Amino acid sequence: MEREKAQLKEKLSKARKEIFELKKQLELYHKQTNIQVKTVREIQALSEEVRRLSEELKKYERENLRLKQEIADLKSIIITISKHNYRLAVPITTLTLTSISKAEREYGPIGKDSIIYVVNPVFVQKEALSKLVEAEILSIVVHEPEEEFVRGVENQGIPVLKIEDIKDYIIRVFDNIVLYNNTLIKVAKKRKKELEEKLRARKTLELEDLIMKYRMERWG
Repeated sequence: MEREKAQLKEKLSKARKEIFELKKQLELYHKQTNIQVKTVREIQALSEEVRRLSEELKKYERENLRLKQEIADLKSIIITISKHNYRLAVPITTLTLTSISKAEREYGPIGKDSIIYVVNPVFVQKEALSKLVEAEILSIVVHEPEEEFVRGVENQGIPVLKIEDIKDYIIRVFDNIVLYNNTLIKVAKKRKKELEEKLRARKTLELEDLIMKYRMERWG
């Protein structure tokens, strides 16, 4: 389906370029003062080609709309099915408040133990991450994330699970639709507990370092 859609987009782009070039040629011919019979025939031929390509373009656009509707229908069916054996990892385009708000309008509130799928794990908006921390989500699922993204999220106690590491527990239907089973919930809970223990240990060490520095500064 995605390959068919990509091919269709390529055809649309090519058709638009051809129409644009033909129209440019027509404009050039119309500017000429001495139009001979041969030129008139060329203009007629070009005009016919423009009409043909315009009809073809309309056909591609109709097909494009049909494919979009078909994809939307399939997503709707999958989301319905996911309420049974599989659950939907709430998809957000980027880790921003705008993307989170859009996802909540479409899929419902993001709450405790939710699993989020970030489609483009490139950067982290501080306010968006704080919202997810407050919501007590279980984990974030990603594909090929930036290291800075993983570090930023996990420093706030939310585990980042890479798709390639959890492929046995998920179904990746489309680029932005990921379904997960109950086993992933167990994996995510274990990972979150380990992460929380790691962060607590780090804070303890940081506190001990501060106390040590304070004592050294005070008593030498």
